[in-house]
Amino acid sequence: MKKYIFLFIAFTALLFSCGKTANVKKIETSKSGTIDTTIVNNEKLTPLYGVTDKSIVDDGFGYHQIKVDCIGDGEITVSSEKAKAGETINFSIKLDKYHKLDAVYVNSDFLDKAETSFVMPDKDVTFQVFILDKRYSLMIESFIVADTLEIVEGEKFYFGVSIDDPDNYYYDDPDINCYYYDLENQQQYLTLTKESDGRYSAVAPSRDVHVSVRKHSYRAISDFSIYSRSNKYNYHEIEEDKNSFNVVFTCNNKAYSFDQKVKESEKIRIKFNTDKNFVVEQVITYMGGYIVDYKYVGENEIEIDSSTLKSMSDTLVFQIGHAHNITINDSWLVLSYRNTYNYRTIDGKALYGQPFYVWIAEGQSFSLKELIVKTIDDEPVEVTNHGDGIFGFEMPDKDIIVSSIVG
Repeated sequence: MKKYIFLFIAFTALLFSCGKTANVKKIETSKSGTIDTTIVNNEKLTPLYGVTDKSIVDDGFGYHQIKVDCIGDGEITVSSEKAKAGETINFSIKLDKYHKLDAVYVNSDFLDKAETSFVMPDKDVTFQVFILDKRYSLMIESFIVADTLEIVEGEKFYFGVSIDDPDNYYYDDPDINCYYYDLENQQQYLTLTKESDGRYSAVAPSRDVHVSVRKHSYRAISDFSIYSRSNKYNYHEIEEDKNSFNVVFTCNNKAYSFDQKVKESEKIRIKFNTDKNFVVEQVITYMGGYIVDYKYVGENEIEIDSSTLKSMSDTLVFQIGHAHNITINDSWLVLSYRNTYNYRTIDGKALYGQPFYVWIAEGQSFSLKELIVKTIDDEPVEVTNHGDGIFGFEMPDKDIIVSSIVG
């Protein structure tokens, strides 16, 4: 019986010893807040469950973790995944030819692109790298032929121009548009280099690029006819007397042959080698009756604007009439067939019934107060004030003299 009493006392003592509370201490972690760890002989901290040293902000040795975050395509290397405050962390960023470095951050602090290291702060770090793609699209329109539709910022790209019907259409270098849209959505034009005929290059910006070309049709004159004024309102065609005007066509100071193709920018001159007293009132196209712009460039010589020809080949109709002389006493006066400043001036002759508009030439410090028009017989011609300094009158069937009162 004494034996069993001894065993019960020993067993009770053992239970009491096992029930004592262990020495417990709390530490901080970067993920789970706090965890309980057991002090073993006051020498070493041992987590009660699996927490690695990468997860611990301060594991008792002062280490902080370094997280790498790369936005874009590149190879990022750092010298360590954890470090103590004050330690230098080296890094490298490797990029291929199609990418460029945009920005580097250590947490929220901007790092200069030229830097290759940073000093570890007393906290965890996110090392963030932003990388941009340097490849952009080349968007082409009709008649543009490109070597590739992918261009690289800072590098040359090449393209050509191929007009589908070069016998009837053409383009000039200024007709090529090569541009991109900036951050304000404004068109910015690139500087082109002409590598050879029909082939061009430019340096790619950091945007998509658009290329287009505007083509033009050649112009040509196939024949001409002359219509003479019969009265104030009507004309009749001159047939048998046409050759007596001895009309000569030239272009670029060279003889022009009918159906010879010219560009819209080229001027065709027509010289009437005759002693007839006439003036060209209007030039129109036979097909469609379109008005062709012209101006006098000499005695009985006019120059037409080829761009106002409406077809690739057409007959010109010269409407002429018996001319009366105009004498302008004041050099500052401008006489025009039109009541706008986009005018063609008169070369000292005019047709009966032709309306005229008169104003002061640009650059004068005075204005036109009154316009005085009289015939050679000193008969007054009615003058109309159109306002804004423009006066008008209708040509009588006599020579006239024009003068002015200014102020």
